Amino acid sequence: LGGGAHPPLVFEQGVASGEVTPWSAVLWTRVSQETAVKVEVFTDPDLKPPKVFQATGDSDGTRLEGVPFFNDFEVLDAVRGEDADFFIYLGDQIYSDSFVRGLRGQGPAMTLDEYRDVWKENLSIPALPDLLASTSILAIWDDHEVQNDYDGQTVDPARYANGRQAYFEYLPSEESGLLRDPSCAGEERAL
Repeated sequence: LGGGAHPPLVFEQGVASGEVTPWSAVLWTRVSQETAVKVEVFTDPDLKPPKVFQATGDSDGTRLEGVPFFNDFEVLDAVRGEDADFFIYLGDQIYSDSFVRGLRGQGPAMTLDEYRDVWKENLSIPALPDLLASTSILAIWDDHEVQNDYDGQTVDPARYANGRQAYFEYLPSEESGLLRDPSCAGEERAL
């Protein structure tokens, strides 16, 4: 448009699919600029990979001085290498309150932007966006997406809401079907 060169389109944190059923799927991505995104769906009746059952959780992607403090999610590369039909991601996909954040002079994530930064840090390790781009996931969240061992009745509602919002912004998951309990943190208490 306008005869000028456009900067290249970049999928900043990759692409992912989740909540896959025979009729639908949740697709997720982030791009470097506003654009229309085209999704192509196809089937291959000859694709018959062996059935593999794998699941994991606990992805602490924190880095100290640019070096992964724990690992580079090598297990996710192994899952991707198995050509799995889907991947079950059992919570603690981020450690919003990792002690490594303290070593870097940061505290636990509290604000929405801090939670987003932790997600971006995990997604900067290639094994995670590579897995999300190649395999559908079924994800559930756990305590470290908000605060270690939080109690639904005593956790700060704003902190809970920030952690929850970031979770749904960065993983292909649907918010429908979540249990509602007014005595716990959640939409009812956060309003």
